[in-house]
Amino acid sequence: AFDLYPSGMLDNLIITKTAQPDLPGEFAGGIIQLTTRDLPDDNFLEVGLGTSFNTATTFQDFADYQGGGLEWLGVDDGTRAIPDEIAALTPAEYRDLGRDANGELTQLVNSDLWALDRDAVGMPGRSVSISGGFNKGVGKNDNRFGGIFGLSYSGSDSRVDYEEDNYTGAADERVYEFDDIELKRSVTTGLLANLGFRFNGSNEIALRSSYSINADDKIVLREGFNFLDGVQSQRRYYEYISRTLTNIALTGEH
Repeated sequence: AFDLYPSGMLDNLIITKTAQPDLPGEFAGGIIQLTTRDLPDDNFLEVGLGTSFNTATTFQDFADYQGGGLEWLGVDDGTRAIPDEIAALTPAEYRDLGRDANGELTQLVNSDLWALDRDAVGMPGRSVSISGGFNKGVGKNDNRFGGIFGLSYSGSDSRVDYEEDNYTGAADERVYEFDDIELKRSVTTGLLANLGFRFNGSNEIALRSSYSINADDKIVLREGFNFLDGVQSQRRYYEYISRTLTNIALTGEH
């Protein structure tokens, strides 16, 4: 996600489309190398705000549920954790449970957490970025010490309506016909901090670090007919995925 790095924090970007002996070989299609700045030319502070509008989503009918208190950052605070009594069961043990035991376990799940709020609306896209840096002379020989720091945040909502049909291959018989509404809230949060020391005119040591979070909270509302079972179907599907990436590198140029 390129919006993790405000433009003022990038030194250069190189796209390599063929294998090189000095680059990792575990890639398909190419490598994108992002080099962040460690010693800015001058002290600076930049603040950016942004928003976006989507006619299919923004202020349109949406659905939401309680979730956790840190989801606006893309972090699950444990609210969705499966009760220990259920998590300890193997799939086979769960299948062998009787109706009464299954009902008792179901009571352990917080039903209020998964209750849908159908009065929600899709929100406009939002983004915030703050970056700053300093460059200071140290001693003689034009030695320089500096750093660059940044924070970025973006969030967006999306709604997609689609129809899903399934047929058997031989008799061309319809198996099911579903109308789905896919609702998704996405959050990206990034932190970056670099420090560098340039000495004797031709030597530089730098410590570069970054931390990023990418999270998607998805709900699928499904209604339709299952022709094999002859029943009307109404289902809800929840999916929450949060990914984090930490990168720390100590580099030197001489």
